Amino acid sequence: MTKNFLGILYVVLILLLQGCVSGGYVWSNDSGAKANSRQFTVDHNTCNLDAMKIAIPSPACTTVDKSECSNTGGLGGIIAQSVCESENRGKPDQKCDNTAVKAAKETRESVYASCMALRGWTRAWVSAP
Repeated sequence: MTKNFLGILYVVLILLLQGCVSGGYVWSNDSGAKANSRQFTVDHNTCNLDAMKIAIPSPACTTVDKSECSNTGGLGGIIAQSVCESENRGKPDQKCDNTAVKAAKETRESVYASCMALRGWTRAWVSAP
């Protein structure tokens, strides 16, 4: 077997062992000698360290105005107030905006993917058997 095939097989086996039943992305490298499990591990760890340099901020949270659960009148208002209160019972009175968190996580993924691509790896979707 060629080293390229073994490298691809290694990546696919890892994904299958992780319980991926509908398929998943795999990294492959067509450069022969580089496409082995040891080199994948080195490149993956290096790129992961680069991606982890992107800080994930805390979500921007604000205190919820308790009047948001106020009765707006009528039966519909009573029901809406009851639902609002039951959904928020036991929860802190805060609303959080996770936009910055999501953007930072997407940036990490982009940095990782770019780093792997610079090392000759390509990412492709493989359906599970």
